Amino acid sequence: MRAIPDIAFRFCLFVLLISCLASSGVAASRRSWSVQVQPAHLVNGSPVLFRVTAPANLSGLQGNWLDHKITFRRSPACRCWYVIAGIGLNKHAARYPLELEGTTAAGARVKFSYPVTVGEGHYP
Repeated sequence: MRAIPDIAFRFCLFVLLISCLASSGVAASRRSWSVQVQPAHLVNGSPVLFRVTAPANLSGLQGNWLDHKITFRRSPACRCWYVIAGIGLNKHAARYPLELEGTTAAGARVKFSYPVTVGEGHYP
């Protein structure tokens, strides 16, 4: 009689463990990309520094920003990737995607899109 509840308990424990591992993997992949934008408040006509921390050890990182291909450089000091780009004067205030694509050491491709808000600058 005791064997049936013990098997049911072990099965429930196994299912709980698998679901916890699966949900932690999803959460880890969502928070593994980090994008920092400087200056914090962007306007049309301004330069921008993108600093990216990727989810894996990448051998290369490229991106697309406002219809321009950008290539990131790796910094061993911060274990991050960075690039300086710009925002054209003709861009309207809106959210624009920073599209990222990296290559892992094994040759796999990883992609990420990050929305960047651009305000309207006031120039004489």
